[in-house]
Amino acid sequence: MLARVSTCAVEGLDGYIVSAEVDISPGLPSFSIVGLPDTAVQEARERVRAAIRNSGCEFPMRRITVNLAPADTRKAGPSYDLPIAMGILISSGQVSGSPDSALFNSTKLAPPTAARDRSGSVGDSGAQSEDGGSCIRCGREIDLDPDRPLCRGCYQVWSQYSNSDFEERCCLVCGDERRGITYAKPLCYPCYSRN
Repeated sequence: MLARVSTCAVEGLDGYIVSAEVDISPGLPSFSIVGLPDTAVQEARERVRAAIRNSGCEFPMRRITVNLAPADTRKAGPSYDLPIAMGILISSGQVSGSPDSALFNSTKLAPPTAARDRSGSVGDSGAQSEDGGSCIRCGREIDLDPDRPLCRGCYQVWSQYSNSDFEERCCLVCGDERRGITYAKPLCYPCYSRN
């Protein structure tokens, strides 16, 4: 099955749409990325493989071809990791979503959350239930406790530096990626004003 996940890229001051088209077919296991990828994009193979396995999903041991379209534009950096991973998971049937999914994300792939499908659709904000929250670093579902806004693994990394003002990624309550989230202030403004 072919899965197409859209993302965006920047060239100079202009942005443009990049489509990660993932095809998984029978054959000897291989993983190739085409469409003028630079070295960092080629290295996505290892990052994506590790992220999918570490998230509890199965990395398909079949022939995987990823086309980054448009093919005439050079792709650089690790910002294609998440669309590639989501394309593999959609194409292999491990994550629900249409084969033509839109996922605009310019962040790097964090291995613990690469394959998390919190609400059944790709690119959803992942609103949590009343008693559940999101780890402010990786987005993994955790208990809703503002005094402990990190999952166990992220807390172990955070405790090496213990910087309460280090900017994290997700709101503890809604799970949305927001700027200004820290260990000391784990809620985004809309969630803070509602509580």
